[in-house]
Amino acid sequence: HEAEAQMLAELVDRPSRAGTTPAYAIAQAGSCRIVVAGSYHAAVFALAQGVPVVGVSASPYYEAKLGGLAELFPGGCRVVSAGDVDFGAQLAAAVDEAWQTAEALSPDLVAAAERQITAAGDAYARFAERVFRHAGTSAAPQPRAGVSVTQTSVFSESANRYL
Repeated sequence: HEAEAQMLAELVDRPSRAGTTPAYAIAQAGSCRIVVAGSYHAAVFALAQGVPVVGVSASPYYEAKLGGLAELFPGGCRVVSAGDVDFGAQLAAAVDEAWQTAEALSPDLVAAAERQITAAGDAYARFAERVFRHAGTSAAPQPRAGVSVTQTSVFSESANRYL
């Protein structure tokens, strides 16, 4: 894949290693008007920043994963199956629709992401409360090295490399 990455880098006039970090991928997804993605994480990176996605699925597994995102981000994720006979026409229609609705959808997509972050934090807090109650502890222990589920701060240098 190195040769393909180098060729693509030359076509878009960027160094081939520029896109190898998660932070770079997240920033690139957020700078698009729409994203056509075949991976779950690329779609999440875009949707969470208010960028509509056309998800291309090539298996029932990805059909379900991308379909789940479509439910979590109403109107913001259109799923097209690569195995469909009229895949090209469906893809073109989905891209056109996403392009036309991108600006109007963006605030709703960001709000959906914020609701999911809040819901995840609430679920974690309920879970932690039950665990601590079961253990006979009244308060949660202080965070240790790693990434807090309920906060965006990083508690270790090793975790920082992956975020």
